[in-house]
Amino acid sequence: MTDEFYCVVKLVTGEEIFSIASLDTDLNGNGVVVLCNPVIMKVIKRGMVSGVKVEPWMKIPDEDIYTISMDKVVTITEITNKEIIKFYKKYLDESIDDEDELDEDNGQVTPDKKMGYLGTVAEARIKLEEIYNLDVSDNHHKGDPTQET
Repeated sequence: MTDEFYCVVKLVTGEEIFSIASLDTDLNGNGVVVLCNPVIMKVIKRGMVSGVKVEPWMKIPDEDIYTISMDKVVTITEITNKEIIKFYKKYLDESIDDEDELDEDNGQVTPDKKMGYLGTVAEARIKLEEIYNLDVSDNHHKGDPTQET
């Protein structure tokens, strides 16, 4: 197995994968590339501002190491750009933090205002009952012929 390096792997499917990789051979002596925490990076531009969207290459599996046969690889390019590597490391740090939070809560996520959480059903029921039970006389407007006085 060769030393690990940051790279982009272009597959015959057209996918471009950023990962920490090493080169090896399988049991039959065929060349393989071993990817650790592979991701897809997309450059997003909005006007004068641009950023990088990072998402996992494989969305469902819990694995973080994958082996790909070299006959499925078009090219491998070593990446030395410190900014791209920084984005990748930041993504990995954040995804590990997210996994830790899920483990602490037994897989349950506590909703917050960012997620659209405004309150419990019981709290909403109380507020609606308060609104419904308001004294109508408090809402009368002088000069409004549709309202009784």
